[in-house]
Amino acid sequence: MTEAHADEEDLTRDWRDGESDGRIDFAVATDRLEPGATTGRRESGSERVLMVVDGAARAYVNGEQTELSSGSSVLIPALVPHEIENVGESTLRLITAVSDERAA
Repeated sequence: MTEAHADEEDLTRDWRDGESDGRIDFAVATDRLEPGATTGRRESGSERVLMVVDGAARAYVNGEQTELSSGSSVLIPALVPHEIENVGESTLRLITAVSDERAA
């Protein structure tokens, strides 16, 4: 299940270590995709939250399609097939937070 618009909900709520209030250890990665480019279908062993910094994207997560624009986010569960496609006319810029800091 994808969840867009992180301002409505804390997409990292399950990443807390339980030992300290508010502490979350995670890695952050950045990426760019040219118009028409795709990440290709893949799976990851770690849950991640992907946020569009600039551009327009289509996220395919476990068979569900979600349209994303600047400022919107999508939750990608671990071990779920997913793909991100640049559907805009400019370079798509992404930030991804990964629940396992070693997995970025």
